[in-house]
Amino acid sequence: NGWALWRFDHAKEARYPLTGAHAGLSCHACHTAKTAAKVTAPTACIGCHKADDIHQGAFGSSCDQCHTTATFRQGSVRR
Repeated sequence: NGWALWRFDHAKEARYPLTGAHAGLSCHACHTAKTAAKVTAPTACIGCHKADDIHQGAFGSSCDQCHTTATFRQGSVRR
């Protein structure tokens, strides 16, 4: 029956709350590889967004110091 029957609390079980634009993604958007082992994915922004980093690493890997998870298309700069 697959994952559709599970009531998985991502924040509690994975210790990574799905906020902002992450909340609307399907599981398969991040968890792309099939595995029988424990399912893991990076928790740092750069782990998934390195290829689309418009700063090309110039500001390091702590994206959350300036950006939020509200949108991936444009920067939501913290003030």
